[in-house]
Amino acid sequence: MTCPGSKSISVLGKHLVLRGEKEVVTRKAEQRRKGRRVLMGLDSSSYLSLLGLWVVFLFQPASAAPPSCPSGWLAHKKSCFGFFTIPMSWEESEAECQKFGPSGHLASIHDQEETKLVGSYIFKNYRFGNNIWIGLQDDKGSYTTHKRQFVWSDKSPVRHMSWGPAEPNADGEKEFCVGLMPIDGFEGWADIRCEIEQPYLCRTNLGG
Repeated sequence: MTCPGSKSISVLGKHLVLRGEKEVVTRKAEQRRKGRRVLMGLDSSSYLSLLGLWVVFLFQPASAAPPSCPSGWLAHKKSCFGFFTIPMSWEESEAECQKFGPSGHLASIHDQEETKLVGSYIFKNYRFGNNIWIGLQDDKGSYTTHKRQFVWSDKSPVRHMSWGPAEPNADGEKEFCVGLMPIDGFEGWADIRCEIEQPYLCRTNLGG
């Protein structure tokens, strides 16, 4: 049975029903309109969503890389230790260390763990027989009362000392600054004349 206004043909024993031209055109037009509405609805929404995500991605501030020590420095907890072989006086060395930021000073050493870490770090990088400046210095007025009053250049409290044999000895009340001694693997300290030029060890906090 075929619908009125339709035509039928036989192909390999089967009937293909071709609807009237008017009905076919009408249905195709309706499908196109529906298709347009679906495409406009879904595609536009998807496009806008993707565009919004892309804009957020582009304008999202890049996450800052975690602070790290300069190349060749020793990292320990929140501090960095840098060793420099150019000989300078204690005051010149302190001025150089301050160039590494607000927390930059000749190194303060606060416990036995830091003493050993710093000694090993220097020993791996330096095999000569010079002392190494650190940030400890004697209050020059303390000799008048025969008491030694040592302070760190970074103003941190003095909680730990690691003097070498027969140190500090003052040497005629002329040794006001402190350095690491090579004979103790750079773990022992000695008081030294501040004007002597020798290598030095800086310390700064991570992030400046």
